[in-house]
Amino acid sequence: MTPDTLHVRAPDGAGTELLVHSATSGDIIYWLPALGVTARHYARFAETLAATGIGLARHEWRGAGSSDQRARRGVDWRYRDLLVDVAAGIATLRAHHPEARIWIGGHSLGAQFAALVLARDPSLAGLIIVASGTPLPLA
Repeated sequence: MTPDTLHVRAPDGAGTELLVHSATSGDIIYWLPALGVTARHYARFAETLAATGIGLARHEWRGAGSSDQRARRGVDWRYRDLLVDVAAGIATLRAHHPEARIWIGGHSLGAQFAALVLARDPSLAGLIIVASGTPLPLA
């Protein structure tokens, strides 16, 4: 099963590909990988979900995989930039699948970012967290 490839451009010009496995149910999960893991590593997960009717859009982190950015002297970014990249990806997904109900989800640090994204965009259907911790104050 070959995913659709959407091209995402952040406001600062950073670009990447969003790999979208279509849904028959109308639900698509916008998936944030673990830190240092590229979107291609979630192909089997995406295919398994698509076989059940649930779509998955695999986000690519800035600096990894299909991203046109690489960290080097004079080129870096902050968490805020990564959140803007996710917002650009979700906007691109909505433009191509306006009828879809979009969920946000992630693995490890990607799941923590997903919680931040949901806090900033309550129009998302919900949150899916896989193998992630939650920062709690030490008592």
